[in-house]
Amino acid sequence: MADLHEYFKYYAKPGEACYLVCEHAKLLEAVVTGLSLLLPDPVRAFHFQGDYILPGEGDRLLQPLLKGETVVLVCYGHTPLCATFADRWHRYGKGDIGYTKVARHFYFNLNRSKAQEKRGALVVLQITGGFPPELIGSWVRRLDDDDIPHIEEASGQSSTPIIKLRSRMRMTEPRVTMKDLCLLHLRDGTTLRPIDTRTVDRDSPVTWADLQEMLRKDWSAVEADLEILRQRGLIDNEKWEYYLAACDYIEEYKGSEIRSNIYEAVWLHEFLEDGEAVFRGQGDIQWRLDTTLFRGKSDGTPLDVGTLYERIRFTNEFLTELGSRQQEFFGAQLKENELLAIAQHYGFPTSLLDFTRSFRVAAFFATLDARRISDTDEMIGAIYWLKPTHTEFQLQNEENLEEAIGIEKFHLLHETGIRLGKWQYIEPNIPEEDNRIARQKGVFIEGYQVRDLRQIAIERVYFHQQPGEVFEDPAAGVTESILLPDRSRVNDLAKEVKSRFKSVGQGKVQTELGRTLVPAAGIIGSIGAELYSQLDEGKHFFKKLKGLIADSGNSSILEHLDSIFKDYFQGVRSLADIGNLPIPGQGEYDLTSLKLAVSRLEEEAGIEKGHLWKLISEFIPGNDKDWQPMYRGPEMSQTPANDRERIALACALYLVGWEHLFTVNGWKARGFCRKALNVLYSFGGAGPTGI
Repeated sequence: MADLHEYFKYYAKPGEACYLVCEHAKLLEAVVTGLSLLLPDPVRAFHFQGDYILPGEGDRLLQPLLKGETVVLVCYGHTPLCATFADRWHRYGKGDIGYTKVARHFYFNLNRSKAQEKRGALVVLQITGGFPPELIGSWVRRLDDDDIPHIEEASGQSSTPIIKLRSRMRMTEPRVTMKDLCLLHLRDGTTLRPIDTRTVDRDSPVTWADLQEMLRKDWSAVEADLEILRQRGLIDNEKWEYYLAACDYIEEYKGSEIRSNIYEAVWLHEFLEDGEAVFRGQGDIQWRLDTTLFRGKSDGTPLDVGTLYERIRFTNEFLTELGSRQQEFFGAQLKENELLAIAQHYGFPTSLLDFTRSFRVAAFFATLDARRISDTDEMIGAIYWLKPTHTEFQLQNEENLEEAIGIEKFHLLHETGIRLGKWQYIEPNIPEEDNRIARQKGVFIEGYQVRDLRQIAIERVYFHQQPGEVFEDPAAGVTESILLPDRSRVNDLAKEVKSRFKSVGQGKVQTELGRTLVPAAGIIGSIGAELYSQLDEGKHFFKKLKGLIADSGNSSILEHLDSIFKDYFQGVRSLADIGNLPIPGQGEYDLTSLKLAVSRLEEEAGIEKGHLWKLISEFIPGNDKDWQPMYRGPEMSQTPANDRERIALACALYLVGWEHLFTVNGWKARGFCRKALNVLYSFGGAGPTGI
């Protein structure tokens, strides 16, 4: 007992912690009362009976300590939460930490500047179980067997009340995985029920679907309310135990940029549906976002005229048959785009790229090929997403982009070959058995270039494919039999046409003509292009340019600028066609088109030959290493002396921005577009020297 007195005298001081392991104790209350007589008054005793702490219980433990009281915390066996609490309080007493987390709902942030004497002592009494491996030091000791009878006798007739914390040890801890979380609602059955996430004013039992939504939306904030529901019998023990385990799993989850499987991708990103996003799943990130009509050949070689011709014949044959029998199938005449969308969904090549409003549908199509993956294959799938309502597709006020971005007969989108595409919500009114579009919640985009679409709008979620793991959710209508039903009149017609087309064989396209490749060159780099910003600000640039020219009375310059811009972009597209656009850091840049355009601008503005080029040449790609754009453009060493010089300088800077866009430096391109706009807006403030 003398050793125990010395131990408490040294370790049970204000703001300190000690940890006792007692292998045998006949009467727990007697041992706690006897120990309390050896500790500084007042003493509060708690019995922790589990491995979870409920909201508010951490505060019940902490408040007496903050008031200077001694807390005795009893647990049976090694309990990580009790060991962690003792360790954190001990380290706080040594000055090692301030803010710390003990467990969920149990944090403390203690100000070391306040007098430590105001803090109480923490004594953890562990009954059986051996020393906790994570605790080291003389403040952790075994309670000698010889001391226990003396401690129990010392308790006498008095007793120290022991407050029981309500957490209880789970007999079997539920196993939680991302797949479990994603499909938790299936425990209610395969029929979706209305979800009720109320935790107050509730009289109906909590379903698995309710619990799933609570875990998804605000898992940490509802635990106290769920405990009340449990006491009222509205959430059973199985769901309660699963909820606690899932909270730990979610809190401790550490993901990576590439999700480990499709279920992880769904659980973490399905919230995007709430923001009007649309999705497209593809089994391999190596596959391009091409339509089936313009996709490369099956052997990986580029698309040629012969293959394109065959695809058009193939789809046209189905459309002809379907169009002639639509009254029989649908009882109505459908629009051409509706027939085309049906063809797309029954496996015929079209110019449509289909997306879905359902993340889970996209997950199904992204994993459909997982059945063909072997255990040794390493494949990464992707779910692409974007928001058709964003300005990337509308460029503000839904103006006609062909007319808005350009002057006279020069139209930027046409001359650059940029095609952003047009969204179509095609929802034909056809029998449910044939309506794959409705089942897949399909939407479509048409008339785009892959490179342009990717640069302005596409985001992506990557995940590791798991062999044989196809995402399906029967309650959400996401199964192969539901999304791709093979028993319908349209499907029978599709099979018939495909069989007939194969028996007819290849169309008669002259061999050499058929081998002609379909052009696919682009003038814009694929990284950091900021194409949307360049187009949006280009719209403002040309609008201001036309207004400035009209106000200045120099309308004759419009025709010349029209020709200069056209010739410049035609020259650049010619370089793209022969694969001669600049690659950053590799060789010299071909500036022929830019030099010619600037020379013509000098001539039009009456600027001495070479002066405008000298002014902008320090900003062309490769010569501007020290300039950091910050979206505002560079500082100019000279200012225009008149309107024509101002217009020439602004146009030259705008074209320099495009040179940066070709070399995948979108930030600098945007900076030069902004600078060109600033030059136009500073009309009337010319410096004394001119260019």
